[in-house]
Amino acid sequence: MPIEELRRRFEEMLRAYRQEPELEGHRILELEYPVVRVLSNNGNEYKVNLEYLTCTCEGYRRWHRCKHLLFVIREVLNGNISIPEEFQEERLRDISRYIGSYNGGATGTSRSISVAVIGTETFGCEVEVKFQSFTTRLGDELFDKFLELGGVVERDASVDLEFKSPILVETGVLIFSLNPFWKRIEELQDKNYYQQGIHVHIGWDDVFAVGKRPNSSSLTFLNSLAAKLEKAFSFEKVFWRKPNRYCQTISNQPDPLERYRWINFRPLRRSVGKTLEIRGFLSKPTSLLEAFFKARQISLALKKALLKWRADGRPDIETYVNNLKLKQLLTKSEYQLLLVALELARPRCKQKVILRGLELTEYDYQQALKYYQ
Repeated sequence: MPIEELRRRFEEMLRAYRQEPELEGHRILELEYPVVRVLSNNGNEYKVNLEYLTCTCEGYRRWHRCKHLLFVIREVLNGNISIPEEFQEERLRDISRYIGSYNGGATGTSRSISVAVIGTETFGCEVEVKFQSFTTRLGDELFDKFLELGGVVERDASVDLEFKSPILVETGVLIFSLNPFWKRIEELQDKNYYQQGIHVHIGWDDVFAVGKRPNSSSLTFLNSLAAKLEKAFSFEKVFWRKPNRYCQTISNQPDPLERYRWINFRPLRRSVGKTLEIRGFLSKPTSLLEAFFKARQISLALKKALLKWRADGRPDIETYVNNLKLKQLLTKSEYQLLLVALELARPRCKQKVILRGLELTEYDYQQALKYYQ
């Protein structure tokens, strides 16, 4: 990538911070590649390693980002720090990865795999990961492939990193879920998977008008039905995660706009890009396809029930939900798949059941496997 383009992306990254980092006032004391000794604008000295893009300061240890590292990257891009010719291409590629892989605190790109159209069912997910070692380095071809597919990486205060998918449609769910990158992450992550989670988003733009928020009665109905579902299944068995401050049961958090529950209705209030978020799941990234499967069955049941309630003239919610029988509302196949999603956590859902539940074909699955093999 041309150095001018890297400089442009770097400046965009800085502007995306809530408070743009103060890079003025730092000085380079010594350069002995790959280590740059920096005098900070507060008078402290730190060592930035250009090979691993690390810093010895406390901020980097906590957040994996700091103003000293950003200062050194800027000096490299401005030509004020020279890198030995044999390492230049690799270091610039690392810097490009560093700039492009972060969102929220910095910037990143997230595009669709396949085309997302209003009314088409779309998927997205967030995979929370804690690592066995804080010094884990992800810069390699598999990481590049994750970014090429539109993935984004963010620092997360509750874990170490959060990996976010682009908008996924149809076969894109397979391509993203079967990426060999997840096997590598699983090898590196803390084996206490229950401390981590997978959150799945499913598009609901076809249910509520674009530009308008759902009214309070719709949210109350969804909340009541979700509470009914909650009573019908074992939370830990379905979601592979004990209720905690980040993923509570509805009985503990009855407010339908409370984010930290196993089901999150707040994204439905967006003007566009409305999603239903199912939070939970054991954060074992190789189980992504099953997580999508479980979330879709729950979403489908909630969506069909809401539409039926509307069509029936929005009768009294408590009475309606108490008398509602999903077995009569869903097709026989849909109801069976919902039962599998709510009851079967182990042994793992059979692949053909998952494909059927996500309306993916066996052919697509085999083609995706060939793609990654």
